[in-house]
Amino acid sequence: MLGKGKGQAVSFFFVLSGFILSYVYPNLNSFGDVRRFLVARFARIWPGHIFAFLLVLLLIPHDSWIGVTGSTTHGIRKALANICMVHAWIPKRGYFFAFNSPSWSISTEFFFYLCFPLLIYQWKRQWKIKLAGVFLLAFSMFLLAQLRHYPPDGPLNQGISTEAIVYIHPFSRLLEFTLGMTMFLAWEKLRKVPISRVVGTGLELASIGAALSVSYWIAQHSSSIEANKWIGKAGGIWFLESGNQSFFAVLVLIMALEKGFISRILSLPFVVTLGEISFSVYLIHGILLWFYYLHAPVFSMLPDGLVYGVYWLLLLVMSHLVWQLVERPARKRLVELFAKTSAAGADSNAAIPHEDPAGRPIRSSKIGFLFTRRWLVAELLLLSSLIMVIAVHIHNPHSFCSIGHFCNQF
Repeated sequence: MLGKGKGQAVSFFFVLSGFILSYVYPNLNSFGDVRRFLVARFARIWPGHIFAFLLVLLLIPHDSWIGVTGSTTHGIRKALANICMVHAWIPKRGYFFAFNSPSWSISTEFFFYLCFPLLIYQWKRQWKIKLAGVFLLAFSMFLLAQLRHYPPDGPLNQGISTEAIVYIHPFSRLLEFTLGMTMFLAWEKLRKVPISRVVGTGLELASIGAALSVSYWIAQHSSSIEANKWIGKAGGIWFLESGNQSFFAVLVLIMALEKGFISRILSLPFVVTLGEISFSVYLIHGILLWFYYLHAPVFSMLPDGLVYGVYWLLLLVMSHLVWQLVERPARKRLVELFAKTSAAGADSNAAIPHEDPAGRPIRSSKIGFLFTRRWLVAELLLLSSLIMVIAVHIHNPHSFCSIGHFCNQF
């Protein structure tokens, strides 16, 4: 079975995304609104995704690329599916995990974006019908996997698996996104309810505690759930990876009300900046780990603490640079490129003045830019130095043995 509960964080992201998109785009009343929305969302996720894709090609040897086996034609197909962000729509492990495996969730999220204009249309009047319809869609995917007896984790390029149908495919995950949209309706009704800061903080702590506790309980009991013949592998995988979505929805709602001290802390500039770069962190972290495992014998001479610290330093610096130098400029350029008139371009830019990873606008007057050009120059120099040191160490593993010996003394 899948790693214990590794998809819980993804489930939270899908719920959060549905809430925030409903907050940012409560109405898409014309074709122009829909077009600007789709352009803005594509421009938000595609540049970072492509950068990570190219990083795999640059850092990882060809024979180690995930899912890219067999003929050249198959490799090209998988690359095109990845570039177009539709690889999670193809229920074969060799496609949805190809190249940069975490990007499957970006592909699934892209499907949500395409569905959002239909979901948000008359949402306040039709939300019950649409939520029920999405639930039936997810349930039908569960029945499909259960009745067809797909293997839980199909080998690469060996057909459809239960994992692909229940855990990866957008049809199964659209329920979490729609549940987040539903929480937006609840937020609209509750946001003006007077709640003291103390009570608000208590609610925030309770919602966090409940979400964490349920996640832990699910991880501990997923095997026993799976053993039930009526639920089986498909139900076990769904329960393990998506079973906490209702508690995540409540957590998102409570935090969005901003009645307690925790939500206030989350709005601090430093925390917001971490949220800004979290998309890059998510896309890049696996690639750096992959690179490390491919060269693990070389790094074994250095203390684990040193390697761990360098990994996080490299990841955060790279993620911030990607956000500043790739994501933001490319997003602006893509929006401008798709805008047919200057007025349309202005509207498109206004739709996404600044966004966190899920799209929530950030007030630039309050937050501003934490990192100036001097910081960027310093980060580039630091990144270059780290890359040079790592390259030298890989070329000559004994070059830094003295550093490892010195660190081991402590």
